[in-house]
This record gives sequence, structure tokens and C-alpha cells, in this order.
Amino acid sequence: MMKKRLLKFLSKIFRPRVKSYSDINRKFVFLLSILGILFLGAVTYYIYDLQKPPDITVASEEIFSKGMITVGVRTDLGPYSRLNAETGEMEGFEIDVCEEAIRRIFKDKILIRYEEVKSTTKLSKLNLQEIDMCIGAFVPESSSRITLSYSDGFFVDEVAMVTRKDQRLNVLKANTILVGTLNDSYADKNIESYLASVNASRPEAERQTFQIVQYSCYQDLFDAVENFEVDVIAGSMLFIHLNMRDDLVVLPDRMLYHEYCFAFNKKDTELTRVFNEAIAAMKADGTLDTLREKWNIDEIFEG
Repeated sequence: MMKKRLLKFLSKIFRPRVKSYSDINRKFVFLLSILGILFLGAVTYYIYDLQKPPDITVASEEIFSKGMITVGVRTDLGPYSRLNAETGEMEGFEIDVCEEAIRRIFKDKILIRYEEVKSTTKLSKLNLQEIDMCIGAFVPESSSRITLSYSDGFFVDEVAMVTRKDQRLNVLKANTILVGTLNDSYADKNIESYLASVNASRPEAERQTFQIVQYSCYQDLFDAVENFEVDVIAGSMLFIHLNMRDDLVVLPDRMLYHEYCFAFNKKDTELTRVFNEAIAAMKADGTLDTLREKWNIDEIFEG
């Protein structure tokens, strides 16, 4: 009898304690619930992170509050940027690039309002925040009073010279050359220093004297070279392409390469950053190449 009691006692001590199925099931369900809540929270945060606006500056918060971004554009650049007279809508390579970048950044949550600007007004409009951003070719530090913030470039233009077809050889041999430029254009601001550097690299006997003559519009500029007022005119290939005439020829040399980009008020550094990210993505995934092909932009450089 004593032996049976001892065996029964030992069996109670060393026998495994098995928890009931219901206890295990409840804990398993509880664990799955916790994991489900964490997963749902992660998915919710991910969706929110995709949809939320970028972490940008006060000026850009105002864009969201009014539901609109105002973009300064030129309306006279042909397939690059123009106002369609029939539809009343802006169109062109530059416009498509702008709208794609804004779509990627603001997730179709804002409207775009285009406002016409000129080279003489775009700096002041940005500085006074009459517009939120502007597209175009900019000369950094061109104004001692106005500082802007610039995105990376999405299009490279270049300056060339144009002369009459019957004067091409005479220009190459002339001692003094009158060079026409559009007042306040990229070529106007940079051509004199460029020609001085070219002269400095030549033997003294081959150096030429260059005199710069400024004009107020492209009509007057092209008239000037056509009517022998100047020997050549210097301008960006984009504008040469838009204004070229049959009796003129583009000289082969290219110079003063410059980029088209987005410009912002100097305070909008974060807005500049997110546009840079959009431009980089559009370059990487081929979007910019597709848009160049759509608008035949490479024809600009055929001369």
C-alpha cells in the first residue's frame, strides 16, 4: 500500500502539466489580434504617407490651403510653351513637364493656374510671391536685388550665331563684327565675356573686335541682321528656331549652354527639393525623353 501511494505521489510531481486547448486557443487568437492590429496600422500609415503632401514650407502650405498653384510661363514659345488659341489652354513640352512634376508631388490634389510672364517680369513676380513658381531659362545672380531658388534643369539649350547666307564668309574674315542680341536675354548677359575668352585663346593676328548691339524684341533682332544693321545675331537655339528666316543661316559653333528649370521664391527651399526629386525620377524612368519626342524638341537643334 505504501508503495502504491509513493508511486501515485511521484506521478503527480513529474507528470507534464498540459494546458487546456481552450487556454492555448485564446492566447493564439489574442496574439493574432495583436499582429493584425499592428499590420493594419502599418498599412494605414503607408497609405497616409503616400497621400500626404510633402514636408514643404509655409508658402507651399498656402498652395494646399487654396488648392491651387500659380505658375509663370511664356505663351509664345511654339511647341515648347504656347497658348492654344482654339482651346484657350496652355500646351507644349515645358507645360507637360510642369504638369507631370506637379502631379507627382501634389498627387492631383491641387489645380494649376498659368500666368503669362516675360523675361523682364518673372523675377519680380516670384520675389513678391505673385506667382508660386516659374518655368524658363534663368541666369543665376542676374539681379543684385532678387535672389531665387532654382531646381535642377530638365532641358539644355545653347546659344548660336545667325547671319545672312550671302555674308557667312565675310563674317568669318572681318576684323570688326557687330553682334546683335535681345536685351536682357541669356545671350545678351553672357556673349561679351564669352567672345572675349575666345579672342584671348587666339593668336593676336587672328583676333576680332566685337561690338554688342541690343534690341528690344526678336522681330527687330532678326530684321537687323537681315537688313545689314549688324553682321550676326546671337541667341538661344529655341528662339532661333522660332524666328528663323529663309535668307539666314545658323553658324555651326555652339556656346553658352544653359538649362531650363523651375524657379521659386528664395524661401521655398523644400519646394525646390521635392521638384528636384520629381525631375530626377522623370529622367530615370524615361518620361522626359517621351515628352521630348512628343513635341519634337530635338528639331530645335538642327539649325
